[in-house]
Amino acid sequence: MTASLGVAEMTAAESEKAFCERVDAALYKASSGTGRFFSDIADSYKPIIVSVKGICASACYYAVSPADAIYADSNALIGSIGVRMDHWNLSEIMSTVGVKNEPLTAGEFKDALDPFHPLSDSTREFMQKEILNTMHEKFITDVELGRGKKLLSRHDADAVSLYSGRVWRRHDHSHSSCRRRSGHWRPPEGRVGQLWLCR
Repeated sequence: MTASLGVAEMTAAESEKAFCERVDAALYKASSGTGRFFSDIADSYKPIIVSVKGICASACYYAVSPADAIYADSNALIGSIGVRMDHWNLSEIMSTVGVKNEPLTAGEFKDALDPFHPLSDSTREFMQKEILNTMHEKFITDVELGRGKKLLSRHDADAVSLYSGRVWRRHDHSHSSCRRRSGHWRPPEGRVGQLWLCR
């Protein structure tokens, strides 16, 4: 089995040390749905360049934020720095068909997101304050840590709603600090070599 990472390849038989010695840099083409899998690589001396051709939003942007440079194609969408949680209220449908759910629980919020009854005010307040807002702040601080001085200050970022959950096109100047630079599809490969020579 062979796995590709940037311009290098490794087989299952190769050790991590041998792989690291052989790789000068990594070029990662990112898309939404990608988990945060290369934060450990970012902590090493290998430069990381991210090239976004389609969409790199939410978890994808979270994952790539530690990169040395992020390039966005002309139609690329990036950002969506926010948190979402869904609750489906099926109680009216259940009532229509004459079915009722009676859960047995231990713990005040154990069935908080049960789809068979409406969301209570206390549950909504708890989920918003203790879960969503806390996770959103963690998302923001991790992005700030990953992008460093490339990113707007918190004050300036708030002024342009950078952390509102919006996605941004490359030409939206207010989000320009989300990525290193824009350009044609060729620059990322050249940037890998530049970062390696300047390390």
